[in-house]
Amino acid sequence: MFDNELKLVEILYTNTLEIMNTSEEQALNEYERAITNLTAVYGSPIQNIKRLDDASNLFGCLQKAGCAEFATKFNKDGYAANLYMVDGKNDDVFILTEYTIPKK
Repeated sequence: MFDNELKLVEILYTNTLEIMNTSEEQALNEYERAITNLTAVYGSPIQNIKRLDDASNLFGCLQKAGCAEFATKFNKDGYAANLYMVDGKNDDVFILTEYTIPKK
C-alpha cells in the first residue's frame, strides 16, 4: 500500500502451502519458523494466539469459521509485523505476513 506523503507503508507477503504437498506438521513448522525469523528482527511478539479446536485436523479446522486461529503480532519502534495462518481456499493454506511502517 502506498501513501502519497509516506510512500510505501505496507507490504503483504504470502507463503502459499499446497495441502496436497504439505503435511499439517510441515505447515505448523513453517508458521513456527516465521515466528522465529520475525522474533530475531522485532523481538518477542506482543500477541501470540495459536488456537486449534481439532488438533487432529489442522487443514479442515482452518476451513471452518471459528475452529482455528493463528495470529502473532510484533512491534518494534512503531514498525509492525503481523503473522497469520489462514485457509487459502482451493486446497491451499496461506501464511501471511503483513509489514507496516510507523505513521508520522
